[in-house]
Parts: sequence; C-alpha cells; structure tokens
Amino acid sequence: MALIECSECGISISDKAVNCVKCGAPITSENNSSGARLFTTQETAKKFKLHLIITAIMFWLGLALWMINVNNFENRSIVVVGQLMFYTGGFFYVVTRCRIWWNHG
Repeated sequence: MALIECSECGISISDKAVNCVKCGAPITSENNSSGARLFTTQETAKKFKLHLIITAIMFWLGLALWMINVNNFENRSIVVVGQLMFYTGGFFYVVTRCRIWWNHG
C-alpha cells in the first residue's frame, strides 16, 4: 500500500482509496487499483437529501391528517393513518440523519 497525494487538497492518502478522506475528491482511475466505482460525496448527499425530503413530507402530512381529523369520530381510520405517517416519518427522518452523520461525518 503506497501513499499518494490528493490532486485537490494535497494530503497523503492510500492508493487504494476511492475518495479523498478530507475533501471527497475521487481518486483517478490510474491511481485507483481496486477497480471500485468512483463516486463523490455530492452524489451520495443527493440520495440522502431525497430521503430527508420524503420523510419530512411524510411527517408533516401525517401531523396535518392527525390534527385536522382528531375530532372526526365517524372516520377514525384517517386519524390512525395520520398517526402512522407522523411516527413513521419522524422515525425515518432520525434514521436518515444518522446515516448522513455516519457517511459524511
């Protein structure tokens, strides 16, 4: 295992690394002997942003359904659906924030 310099920030990194650990710049294919697919931090961040948007919409829509129909005694299924969306959206929002922290520090 040899150390090479990152072309973006100049720190020493392993020649087997896919991305720079400091700036996230992809290591060029001639330096990358592992054959792994090159991707940047920005590409993975897009996926997490989409997950955050979906869970936030689910959370707020569930809260709205729950609160608007809380006194609707004829159709309690809407309240239950709202509660499920609220709790599920909140749970997956926290999970996604943990995944972002885990992958991007």
